[in-house]
Amino acid sequence: MNSPRMVGRYRLDSLLAAGAMGDVYRGHDPVIDRPVAIKVLRRDLVQARDSDSWMQRFRREAQAAGGRFHPNIVTIFDFGEDDGMPYLAMEFVEGDSLDQLLKKSGRLPVERCVSIMKQVLSALAFIHDNGVIHRDIKPANIMIAANDQVKLADFSIAHVDLSKLTIVGDVLGTPAYMAPEQLAGAPVDQSIDLFASGVMLFEMLTGAKPFRGRSITEMMSQMRTRGPEESSIRPWPSIPTDDSRAPPSFLGVSPMPPRSKRALSRR
Repeated sequence: MNSPRMVGRYRLDSLLAAGAMGDVYRGHDPVIDRPVAIKVLRRDLVQARDSDSWMQRFRREAQAAGGRFHPNIVTIFDFGEDDGMPYLAMEFVEGDSLDQLLKKSGRLPVERCVSIMKQVLSALAFIHDNGVIHRDIKPANIMIAANDQVKLADFSIAHVDLSKLTIVGDVLGTPAYMAPEQLAGAPVDQSIDLFASGVMLFEMLTGAKPFRGRSITEMMSQMRTRGPEESSIRPWPSIPTDDSRAPPSFLGVSPMPPRSKRALSRR
């Protein structure tokens, strides 16, 4: 009988997700006797020529989320290395990601969208106040636990800087949820997380993404000239008439409007 695979003191029970940067397992902490999620950096990245940059990015996730406790952020318990392989031990969230939920249900009821978005914005307000920009807000990184409690996850490309919240020439993130300045590699600040939240809200309300270009160039052109897809904006029978223009109003990018937590939370 094979012995269970161990990483540090943690037992790996089953694979939960395989990502571009690492694999996430359901695991067990025998010391505290609780389930945990274990994220392990991919071995090929550890052995790559640019392994230092990947190791730095992995550590950044621990720095960005570790030590910052909020009810809507996945808690990081531990960071370590096992035989040269870095890993993170995190809170295990019993539930689906928002991405999985949208694939199952399509658009969501307005009341549920509002509840989810308020919690996302609460988490973002907290990390922004602590000098962190997430940079990859998307449904796959939003976990929905019991009673629809939101847990923001994956800080692997977050920027941590307590003095200057601007990044230049760094195109990191998921294009469908990225603000035009992020797509262009221009200077960015916390507002890119709010733009991505607006894209998510649009998708939750309509069941479709607002910008669906076949390339980054096409998406940027659509953002600046046409705005969200008209075919997605019109069929909103569940949204009160006076709210029907809400999502497009905070996704406007020409000219670039100010994006604020207060403006989003009023929607």
